[in-house]
Amino acid sequence: MQDLDAMNALDEKYIRAPNHTLHMTIEEAENLSRLLARRIKETVGQPDLLVGIANGALMTTSLCSDELGAPSHIVQVRREGSRYKRRLLKIKEFIPIPSSWILFGPLKTLWGKFQNRYSKLEVAEDSFGRDVAGLNVVVIDDCTVTGNSIIYVADRLKAQGAGKVSMAVLCWTEKDGSMERRPEVYLHRNIQWYPWSNNSEYWPAYLNWLKQRKIEQWL
Repeated sequence: MQDLDAMNALDEKYIRAPNHTLHMTIEEAENLSRLLARRIKETVGQPDLLVGIANGALMTTSLCSDELGAPSHIVQVRREGSRYKRRLLKIKEFIPIPSSWILFGPLKTLWGKFQNRYSKLEVAEDSFGRDVAGLNVVVIDDCTVTGNSIIYVADRLKAQGAGKVSMAVLCWTEKDGSMERRPEVYLHRNIQWYPWSNNSEYWPAYLNWLKQRKIEQWL
């Protein structure tokens, strides 16, 4: 684990980097997650409960929980298209199609239409069974663009009786002013290649990280 000065320097590196130019290593993800935990405590106080959103916040929520000494819980909320995206990228492992073709190249328009078509949220209702009455809760995600998922979770926890609900993310990269509320805590504004992305070179190491800690993904 790095000291605070080193973590802040790492954060500055990601603040300055343009979109999709950095491939975050496991070590960097660990240290940025710990830095996020410190920023959470500085900004909203000591949380009673951390609620992470599967699958993007599995590592960050676990490490924030360790850093803050606060219990954590994972809720399962995702855009409907995310499940199909995972399947598409799984196929890509066997067919040599560069990820850049999907995100930026010849398939960009098709991919954009696909995302818009499957923008409805998919929710695993049984993942919201945790009692949050009166608690200071922080909702954690890796990156938010429209805010649909994280705002849904925050509002739902508030409706379930949470005393205070805040949002914390590694990356807040708002698209066209589309977010109705900004996260209380964030580290950088430009999205990068995170190790939990299927197309990251650190994806196998990330899967091993989860396995060692007995953390399961939402499939």
